Amino acid sequence: MRLFVSKILMFLLILLMLIQPVQARAYTEIRDDALVCMDATQKFEKEYQIKEHLLSTISSVETGRWDANRKRNVAWPWTVNAQGKGYFFNSKAEAVREVKRLQAAGVKSIDVGCMQINLAYHPKAFRSIEEAFDPQKNVEYGAKFLKTLYSKKGNDWIKAAMAYHSSVPRKAQIYKKRLASAYEGVKEAADANPFIFGKKAHKTAKALASNRVYARNKVKIERMTANKANAWRQAKLEEYRNSKRQ
Repeated sequence: MRLFVSKILMFLLILLMLIQPVQARAYTEIRDDALVCMDATQKFEKEYQIKEHLLSTISSVETGRWDANRKRNVAWPWTVNAQGKGYFFNSKAEAVREVKRLQAAGVKSIDVGCMQINLAYHPKAFRSIEEAFDPQKNVEYGAKFLKTLYSKKGNDWIKAAMAYHSSVPRKAQIYKKRLASAYEGVKEAADANPFIFGKKAHKTAKALASNRVYARNKVKIERMTANKANAWRQAKLEEYRNSKRQ
């Protein structure tokens, strides 16, 4: 009996040891810097009733950084853009230091954070540089700004998104193309509305999606095609043999 109880206790101890690392990994994943912008954009899209995935798309275009593990661009919270150059920093502290250095050097037009809020055009957006890099604060301000533009642009999300980047028509049109391309990638992953950027963009995305599906299943598709061709040849050969017997 004691031996049986000992075995049960040992089993429970091993089970507990196996569970603990899983919980630690799940907690770490939530704190992943590569996810904090997306987490915030999804939250404030719902809160401010913004077109699904549009805020996330803007964030991705503004701060997209290639993630080798996920094999896609992810919005990066510690992004700084100044004097026509964009910089990705490994931590919030590094990004804050760079902005303070730029400001000390007399640079005023600086875009920061998940939504790349310009500190010169929006001087009262944040109480400090540290707050400007808080993903929740940064994205919420971007959401409010986009919603304001939506009202000004006749309740048109596309025009609002274009104006978010620039009021110069040529620049806005270029930005629209970048948004369309990025949005369709988000749509494919999250099953968003494919027609937000028009039928042409939808057709392009559909073709790209088909190509990706084929690439992922190339061997399987080719094997199935070969098997079907084989079956067809065998059937025809059998028909021919039967006709000869008659």
